[in-house]
Amino acid sequence: MNEPMYKRIFILGSGFSKSFSSDMPTIKDLTSNLFNLKPPENNYNRYKNLFNYVKTFNKICESDKDDTYKIKRIENITTTIFSRMIFADKKEEEYYNKLKREILQYIYYSLNDSTIDQDKEESAKKFLHSCLKTHLKSSSYSNSYKGKDLIITFNYDLLLENLFIRKMHKRINYGVPLGQYPEILYRGDNGMPEYLLMLKLHGSFNWFKAKGATDINMNSVYHVEPWDEDNFVIHENDIPIFIPMAHGKELFLKGTLYNTLWVRAFNYLSKAKEIYFIGYGFPETDINNLLNFWQFKKKIKKIVVYYKDKDKNKDLKRLKNLFGEDKIINKDAKQFIDENPHKFNY
Repeated sequence: MNEPMYKRIFILGSGFSKSFSSDMPTIKDLTSNLFNLKPPENNYNRYKNLFNYVKTFNKICESDKDDTYKIKRIENITTTIFSRMIFADKKEEEYYNKLKREILQYIYYSLNDSTIDQDKEESAKKFLHSCLKTHLKSSSYSNSYKGKDLIITFNYDLLLENLFIRKMHKRINYGVPLGQYPEILYRGDNGMPEYLLMLKLHGSFNWFKAKGATDINMNSVYHVEPWDEDNFVIHENDIPIFIPMAHGKELFLKGTLYNTLWVRAFNYLSKAKEIYFIGYGFPETDINNLLNFWQFKKKIKKIVVYYKDKDKNKDLKRLKNLFGEDKIINKDAKQFIDENPHKFNY
């Protein structure tokens, strides 16, 4: 079976989610709250091991004030916790297992209650509608996707999924087995199936590991549909499968799930006509991603990022040097969508 081919691929970063959700914490917000020991949902006991660990970081920062801004970052906490591979004994290993669980809980509960702002819903719907395509009649499953748009995202939030279900009154169909086609498939109710195709490279807040599974493998990961609140209750003590912000993403890649997702993404990108990055600016901590996507540089049409101080911002200047000034747009994601109706007509 031939792989599907997509005309346009939109790659979404955290700046996209923040653009449409004012209560979505940024990495800066997460860092500030973590180092100030502010627990989400006011549950301090849930994070007691993590907070004790952070207190040690705070003491180090007090003795090295010149580099405090470099040390006090949530990425540093996450990386040091997950990179620990050698332990003095079983007790220390169990302690680090608790830290891993608590930092994932911290991120999950900090982000999970975020919603799309009411006054921004129409712009988000415009974007989703532009990617929504009617299923073409074809005897070949893969041929029926040719020419459509694909969303690839690093975000694990459910902002787009919940908008699609609750506000656009569509149903989600996860009918294609994850091991064959890991895209999320959305089916419309207009007589002809409609599909919004999404590939989530860093996991999702509605993906869970089967009980007893050791690694994150294709056959041990399953979805809980975002609208199925009863089933989410079953997992209220579980942590979804997602890759948190960290310097070394490879620390989270044991098992077959993420390897399959990334291999499929590279295949789609190699066949795409146009690639757009929205809300993702290739931060210096993600040098691996820069190297991965550099091979598709000629296909990248626009990189939409937003920096307030555009004249002095070194990150914006770095992007222009890397990809060319004409490809970099310093705008909020919503503003970009609103000002480019020709790209998002439906």
